[in-house]
Amino acid sequence: KVSTFEWNQEETLEATMMCISVLWINIQAYVARSLIEELTREKGLYLPEVHRHPLFLDRGLNLHSCDLCHERMGRTEKSGNGWRCRLCDFDVCRKCARRKDAAQVSENMLRGDKG
Repeated sequence: KVSTFEWNQEETLEATMMCISVLWINIQAYVARSLIEELTREKGLYLPEVHRHPLFLDRGLNLHSCDLCHERMGRTEKSGNGWRCRLCDFDVCRKCARRKDAAQVSENMLRGDKG
């Protein structure tokens, strides 16, 4: 038995163009997804007098205590809503986040990355 192989440049060009098309579509999808994520990213609550990083609203803080007033989140807030910095494990209840004198609460200390 003899097998033959014919080189057809037209089919090779079509296959190459198909691969390039698939690659281009994937690049466009990645750029579009990255752009949408960047434009819709939550900015967070920034309280520079209280904490260095932005705080993000977290609804699952039932077992956490506010680092300013030391109250349990689930007791004073509905279902444990509060603001949280995941980088530092810093939690602030909604009541303390609304306070104008939040920097003077908890012995007037600014908590940094090192605790």
